Amino acid sequence: MNLLRTPFIALPLPRVAARNDCASSESTHSEKSNAAWGCGAFLATKYPSGLTIAGASIEGVDFTAATIQAIAIDATVFKDQNSASSTVTSPAFSTNSGGELILAFISGDYSSGTNTKVNSVTGAGLTWTLVQRTNTQSGTAEIWRAFATSPLSNVTVAATLSHSVASSMTIMSFAGVNAAGAIGATGSGNARSGAPTASLTTTRAGSLVVGVGTDFDNAIARSVGPGQTLVHQLLSTTGDTYWVQMATTPVAASGTKVTINDTAPTGDRYDLSICEILSQ
Repeated sequence: MNLLRTPFIALPLPRVAARNDCASSESTHSEKSNAAWGCGAFLATKYPSGLTIAGASIEGVDFTAATIQAIAIDATVFKDQNSASSTVTSPAFSTNSGGELILAFISGDYSSGTNTKVNSVTGAGLTWTLVQRTNTQSGTAEIWRAFATSPLSNVTVAATLSHSVASSMTIMSFAGVNAAGAIGATGSGNARSGAPTASLTTTRAGSLVVGVGTDFDNAIARSVGPGQTLVHQLLSTTGDTYWVQMATTPVAASGTKVTINDTAPTGDRYDLSICEILSQ
């Protein structure tokens, strides 16, 4: 059997123009070939259209790197429910574009018997799937996802819980995500006493990492860790804290360990779920 072998041709490294909304810089291809910037970026890597390498002429070849588009938060709404109920429904919201990831971050209290969990999420005409559940301690902290191929207009989302308890639900939509699989790695953390923390390792450059937590013991404001933003929190009248937080900027490289954590409080029991949102 004859095998057709294509000779390997080593191309010289070009200069790469790296642009973003914040600043412009120039570096070699080996330094920033797959970099990602939180404020939107692209890499334009071009070889000349007529190129001669080791005596072999390649005409009309134009090597251009793919665009890197930063993930953008579109809609954010929340519903805080201090009174006990087995359902929680978001306010109406709309999105500006199709191809958006919709995440529901749900925190719930504990009453008695088996621990609380979210039985289902419905709404917006979408199919919802559980991303991560952490309910090892009292209460639950869960992330559910759906993907909207078309813009949404004046829709609501509802979660059904296994018990009638106080709860909070935050809905966020994200544009510029990977349509083939918008969720990458997930993580979970819990403890009977300690500062909330959970980690994951990213699987794609330019990812965002977000998380949701439940503190069963006290209604205490979160002090988020460095490089993170508190999206929403409820200091409930039942004496719990339900909150959502995220890494402030996208993570530049795949294979990076990312920790979502709070520096205070440090003595309460908690459940914390986190996930990676994949860029395009």
